[in-house]
Amino acid sequence: MTDDPRLDAAAALRRLNDAFVAHDADDELLTRLAGEARTATAELQAGERRDRAALLAAHFGRVAAGGPIDEALRSTENPMTDRAVCGTTNPLSAECTFGYEGDEVVVHTVLGAAFEGAPRRSHGGMVAALFDDIAAGVLPLAGVAAYTGELTVRYLRPVPIEEPLEFRARIDGHEGRKLRASADCFAHGEVVATAHILYITVDTAQFGQ
Repeated sequence: MTDDPRLDAAAALRRLNDAFVAHDADDELLTRLAGEARTATAELQAGERRDRAALLAAHFGRVAAGGPIDEALRSTENPMTDRAVCGTTNPLSAECTFGYEGDEVVVHTVLGAAFEGAPRRSHGGMVAALFDDIAAGVLPLAGVAAYTGELTVRYLRPVPIEEPLEFRARIDGHEGRKLRASADCFAHGEVVATAHILYITVDTAQFGQ
C-alpha cells in the first residue's frame, strides 16, 4: 500500500488482473467479481473525465516557466504516469521500477500471467511495448520531449514470465530532431532481447497536441 490512493488502486487492480488470468475460480466468485466491477465502473464513470492533453500542457507549461525539463519528466507529478505499459497509475501496465545509472536508464520488472504469450513466455508484443516505453526514459537525459518514429526489436531467447527482467537503455546519437537509442532486456544476467529506437523530438508546447 502507498499514501497515494490512485497509485494504491492501480497496483491492486494490476494484481487482480494477473490473479484472474493465472488462477481458476468458481462461478460464484466470477459472478461476484463481475457485479463489483460493474458497480465500480459506474462510480468511476460518474467522475470528471481526465484530460491528459491538458494535464501535459500544464505540466510542460511549468517547465517553460523555469523548471528543468529533465526534473519535470522524471517527476511523479508528470501525467504520463497514466500511460500504458509502465504507467504507475495505469492498472493495465506492468509493475516497473525506473532508475538511472550514469547515462543509462535501468528498469526492473516481473511480467505476470496477464502478459503471457506462448506458455511460460512473455508476449512478444508486450516486450516490444516495454522497450518503447522504457527507452523513452532517455529523453530526460537529452532534455527533450519526443514521439517514437521507429522501433525495431530482436528476440534472441524466450523472455520469461514471473521471473525478474532488467531493461537498460541509452542514447546512441542525437542529430537535429532525430534521437536514436538502443536497449537490452536481460533475464538471469543474459540478454534475451534487444531494441533500436528512433525518436522524433518536438517542442514541449506541442507535446500531446
